[in-house]
Amino acid sequence: MARTKVDMSVFEEIQTVAGTSDGMATVIYGLAGGDLDFIPWKGEFSSDDLKAKYGYEWIEGDTGGEGQGEACYGIFKLQDKIYKAEWSYYSYNGCEYDDIESTLKEVKPIEKMVTVYV
Repeated sequence: MARTKVDMSVFEEIQTVAGTSDGMATVIYGLAGGDLDFIPWKGEFSSDDLKAKYGYEWIEGDTGGEGQGEACYGIFKLQDKIYKAEWSYYSYNGCEYDDIESTLKEVKPIEKMVTVYV
């Protein structure tokens, strides 16, 4: 498994304060997919706390599902940084995100001009 060059300390902290024993892949998948209820929160910490303490915001993504492509991604903001993570979706197996940590990278928005003829 290729290792990410992203500083993982904030993700490790979230995993710890959330109290979840699920792996880091589950935490990143929940953040990238915009489904904070997917993360099995334990104790007092909740998805609302994540938004307040870490400035979490889901920006966009193609999160998979029937009739959609198998290449999925999610972009989210956390502590003034924007991240992108990728995973796969297969109709017979659902979302596969076991190696999502290796796809995690910090990204920046860039404006592009597109010409469309109608």
